[in-house]
Amino acid sequence: MVLRIGIPRAMLAYYYLPLWETFFGRLGAEVIISPPTNKKIVDVGAKNCVDEACLPVKVFLGHVQYLQDKSDILFIPRVVSIEPRKYTCPKLLGLPDMVKSNIRDLPPVWSDVINLSRHRRDLYPVILAVGKRITGNPLLIMWAYLLAVIKQRRFEKLLSYGYTVEEAYRVLQENSTTKVPCSTADLNIAVVGHAYNIYDSYISMRIISRLREMGVRVITPEMVDSKAINNSTKQLSKDLFWTYCKRILGAAYYFMQQERVDGIINIVAFGCGPDALVGEMLERKVRQTTNLPFMLLTIDEHTGEAGVMTRLEAFIDMIRWRERKNAGNLSTHGNLTSDA
Repeated sequence: MVLRIGIPRAMLAYYYLPLWETFFGRLGAEVIISPPTNKKIVDVGAKNCVDEACLPVKVFLGHVQYLQDKSDILFIPRVVSIEPRKYTCPKLLGLPDMVKSNIRDLPPVWSDVINLSRHRRDLYPVILAVGKRITGNPLLIMWAYLLAVIKQRRFEKLLSYGYTVEEAYRVLQENSTTKVPCSTADLNIAVVGHAYNIYDSYISMRIISRLREMGVRVITPEMVDSKAINNSTKQLSKDLFWTYCKRILGAAYYFMQQERVDGIINIVAFGCGPDALVGEMLERKVRQTTNLPFMLLTIDEHTGEAGVMTRLEAFIDMIRWRERKNAGNLSTHGNLTSDA
């Protein structure tokens, strides 16, 4: 009988889904992935979670419940750190415990600890331990992991070209190519935030698609080289030890320095402590050092789509109005472009 391994399409799946799906699939397991987030998943997750939890956690619990009776195993690793001397946020550290405490009658949960705070090679023992639950052949395990890494790098390359997570995932699945929309748009808007907030179409209320429909080219942190992000974070007076928050700030600081960026939208989840801190730091930096239009979009399960659309349309209209008014005089950054 083929082992069915369930992977929730939420949280870190928006970063690493191709890696784990390929790894388990190459070992002979059947990988069951929950569908894209919908209203039912959000409602079920919110019902089974404490009110104080942020929206991504509630969504994650909804995806887990969807997989509950469709999987023999749930793969929910405890991700402590993904790079030396840096850590993930508390919700990721405690995610397996929250799942087990709030949802009854779960199948066995594989909650292996991924902690690379000392060295990246500390991942290999975890890979072997997980793989040995499926096969006793260590060579097969490492071969499967190698193929998974190759697939993951292809996925990340597609993101760097401007594909959304769902678009890149579909290209990998179908082994095809899809033209990236709005590559010649008149505005370039940077949308920053956690991948699971930006790319989950239900959570973000299709913000990327809506911006594209307005003739906007969307730029995200996944389109920025990691070296550029790290160089940009050198502006910080103190190093951030939250990996994903540091990436958001680094990407935003990088965008502030680019003439081709016409505005920044920061998507944060209500109730997320790190998001609140990073959002405040980012907004202050934008206001103090640039003349870029900036919008903070805070989301939770009660956020209304109509309200978000009104703010989004007003934001884009304001930028276009300012571009027309300052044509030939000032750039979006407030720099003189002529002798007008």
